[in-house]
Amino acid sequence: MSRSRERSDSPVVLVAAEEWEVLEMVLDALRRRGYRVVPARSGQEVIHLARGKRPDVILMEIMMPLLDGYRAARVLRRDGATCAIPIIAFHAPHRLSGTRGGRGRKDGGTLTPLEEKELTNRIRQALDARRAGSALGYGFAQ
Repeated sequence: MSRSRERSDSPVVLVAAEEWEVLEMVLDALRRRGYRVVPARSGQEVIHLARGKRPDVILMEIMMPLLDGYRAARVLRRDGATCAIPIIAFHAPHRLSGTRGGRGRKDGGTLTPLEEKELTNRIRQALDARRAGSALGYGFAQ
């Protein structure tokens, strides 16, 4: 496990991804940036954890087992307890990084600084909008 700068007053990010390697990459990147993180591996788990943990933002992969990110987001938007939580949908980082043919990462499993910055910028924007009272839908990390 990586060194963490997270504090008890740090925002909580619920992170969901199908593949354990992708989930660990994102969790490690967010921990390094000081976020508290809650992992999930399916859309159903996201819904359960969102209702129980009340994260500040949800970062959710679109393609997941049992219940994909789109359907999980719709359920969360209809629930009064979770409808105000910003949701950022993403494709697995190895698909974001520009590797050819979707064959995975050459670096063995770390986010590039640019990917890390993009994810944390989107989280920061979602948190800022939530604090300002904006109603956010779900967006897509490019």
